[in-house]
Amino acid sequence: MKYKVVVMLLISLVFISSCSYKKNSNSVSTEKIQEEYSITEEEETVDDREAIDGWYLDGYFINDKNENVAFYVPYYVKKKGVEYYTINSEENTKQEQELVADNKPSGTGFKKGAGKFYSNIHSQPIIENGKVVDIPKADIVSQIKEGYLFSNIGYSNESTGFDYSTYMTIKRQYSVIKSDVVAFSVALYEETMPIGEGIEISIYGIPYEYAKQQLGENFIYTMEDAENFRENIHNNYTEFDKVCSGRIKDTGVYYIDLLDENTDEMYWNYYVVLDFDDNTIKYYDVSGSYGYNITNQSEYEEWKEQNKDKFLN
Repeated sequence: MKYKVVVMLLISLVFISSCSYKKNSNSVSTEKIQEEYSITEEEETVDDREAIDGWYLDGYFINDKNENVAFYVPYYVKKKGVEYYTINSEENTKQEQELVADNKPSGTGFKKGAGKFYSNIHSQPIIENGKVVDIPKADIVSQIKEGYLFSNIGYSNESTGFDYSTYMTIKRQYSVIKSDVVAFSVALYEETMPIGEGIEISIYGIPYEYAKQQLGENFIYTMEDAENFRENIHNNYTEFDKVCSGRIKDTGVYYIDLLDENTDEMYWNYYVVLDFDDNTIKYYDVSGSYGYNITNQSEYEEWKEQNKDKFLN
């Protein structure tokens, strides 16, 4: 019997830099850390949870050494529509459902499965005697700052089972799920963490012709082909058109309007690139997972005019 398999190319960008919890002989003084990260000792609780020198314990996770490791989140003031990561999966799901409604522009409807970009860095503090003495720089690769804007869904009538090699070599028919508007949630945790010049978000259009040359006229290809294509884009995206960009210095929700750019027929998908100083910014969440289609043009245009300062240009 043949089974229809749906494969979603979701490149996980969830990244936790939390392996360096041991004491560091090169740790700087508590006073310097407190000054740099604007930590105040007045906050004894955050959302009814005990705070440790400006950070609160979010929970525990099992690392690759099968160790139970604490996960800390810096103090922040919650803003409507912003996605804040937590290791509580149920809370994450509940939060995402609420944000779909919170971030919906007037005159639009949610497009399920469209937006898929997500990137974060969660550097963890070294705590000694109830004080934060260091926040090591996250050991990241450049790809953590990049990714597709829209989901790319593959269909096949072949059963892959659990054989990784088969899974990677089966050819599937792929299609990109797009939306008219995408909401980007950006959490910088500036109440506690330094943000320097903030994060610049740039959106590049991947031309249809370029994608066809690499993946085939009908977009039937394997996961191996997809990975090679992704690497090619990483190396060549600066040659593509920059559709829009914006430098973000405040936690909030920001939007891109792709219909306004009249690019739907030109581009197969879009490539999101974050640019920031990772010596300064050590903790953030950026999610472009909220896609919407325009259902009432006049209502949407009125809303957009009232919120034009929130759009990347």
